[in-house]
Amino acid sequence: MDRVLDTGNPEHCSDAGFHLQGGLKTVLEVSKGQHGNVLLRHLRNTGWTFGEAGPDFLIGERACVIYISLKYHLLHPEYVKARISELQYFNLCVVLCLIDAEEIFPTLQSINRVAGMGACPLICAWSAEEAARYVELCFSFGYVAQERAEIVIEVDYMSKLTYFLGGVRGMKSIEAASLCAHFGTLSSVLGASIKAMLGCPGFGQMKACRLHDILIARWQTLGQPA
Repeated sequence: MDRVLDTGNPEHCSDAGFHLQGGLKTVLEVSKGQHGNVLLRHLRNTGWTFGEAGPDFLIGERACVIYISLKYHLLHPEYVKARISELQYFNLCVVLCLIDAEEIFPTLQSINRVAGMGACPLICAWSAEEAARYVELCFSFGYVAQERAEIVIEVDYMSKLTYFLGGVRGMKSIEAASLCAHFGTLSSVLGASIKAMLGCPGFGQMKACRLHDILIARWQTLGQPA
């Protein structure tokens, strides 16, 4: 909090909201309450936009940053506690503290105690520029975490799908892998026509007809209409 009035950095600000790249958030969302925060002028390595987010900085689906300064905490000692309580539904809530007061340790101890009680990591910065670097770093970690989660989910699903189809009587593992790679989902594989199967690498008319009959039988076993 404790915003120093500034026009921000329009070169890096976007009014288009979160940009999506393969379902991942690539633009930092900033609370409108941070308008005028001099920190925004130092966000150079990531695009950002004002949004309706509850936290000061939304760095992931379930990760956020609360911004506070020592001076602001001295004036509003209950602010951090209230903000953490409001954002308890986030899996990760980082408290970013700007050191801008002379009486550092008693005030910082108070913030650290509140952050600790809320299971929130505390990061200290000695300037607005350093604070901006921390926000960018947190956002980059959040992006990587999203990206890895997407990859893990996709790989795990495909491996299970391949294993499932490979266990169908009359289905070879290489045929199952080809179907998985081509159709992507179980429902698409089970509902595929002979013509659609001919688009799979290594599938000719005879193989497509044979596997189509096998899948029709499997489809009916699962209780679906032919």
